Amino acid sequence: MLRGAVKFKRLLLLMINILFLTERSVASRREDNGDLFVIRAREFETLGTMSDSYGNIPSRSMFTSTLGLALGIRIGHFSPALYGEYFLSSQINSLSTSRNQNLSGQGYLVGGELKWQSHGFSITGAYLFSGQYQLLQETTTSQVSIYSQPSGYGLTLGFSPSQNFSLFLMGRETTFNSWNLDTDPLSQVLYGIGIGYDFL
Repeated sequence: MLRGAVKFKRLLLLMINILFLTERSVASRREDNGDLFVIRAREFETLGTMSDSYGNIPSRSMFTSTLGLALGIRIGHFSPALYGEYFLSSQINSLSTSRNQNLSGQGYLVGGELKWQSHGFSITGAYLFSGQYQLLQETTTSQVSIYSQPSGYGLTLGFSPSQNFSLFLMGRETTFNSWNLDTDPLSQVLYGIGIGYDFL
C-alpha cells in the first residue's frame, strides 16, 4: 500500500474526529477570537478522466472520492489556507477498451487555496504542489507504479445554506510529473459535487 497516503488518511481522520469532539467548546469562543481562524473539512464525489501527457495511455473515465481538510485564517471576505486531501480513484472503463491498463489507485495532495465568501456564496481557487498517486494494480513484473511531483489547479463554487455547512461544485486538473517506472506523466481531470463543514 502507499504508506504516505495511508498515514495522511489516518492523520486526516484523527484530526476530523478531534475537531468534531471539540466543536462545542470552540463555538463558545468564537466571539473572543473574532472568527480569525478557519478549519474546513470537505468530501467530494467526482467524475473525470485520466491519461498520460503523450497519448501512450488512452484517456479513460474515472470515479474519485476525496476527503480534504483546510487550515487557514479569515481576512474580511477572504481566507487563505493550507489544504490537504486523500483520494481514491476507480476506473470506469473496462480493461478491453483501455489496452488492459487499470489506472485505479489512491493518493494524496497538498497545496494552498484562497477562498472568497459573501452572503452565503463562495469561490475557491487552489494550487496543489505536493503529493503522489499509486496504482493499485502491479505490473507484470510485480512492480508498483507511483506518480509524484504534482502540479494541479482547481476551482470550487460553493453555497452555504447554514453557517457551517456548504455545498460545492468543483473542477480540477492535476498532472503528476514524476514517476518511478518507465511511463509517461499522468494527467487527472475531475469535476463533481461535494459538501463541507466549517469548524471555525
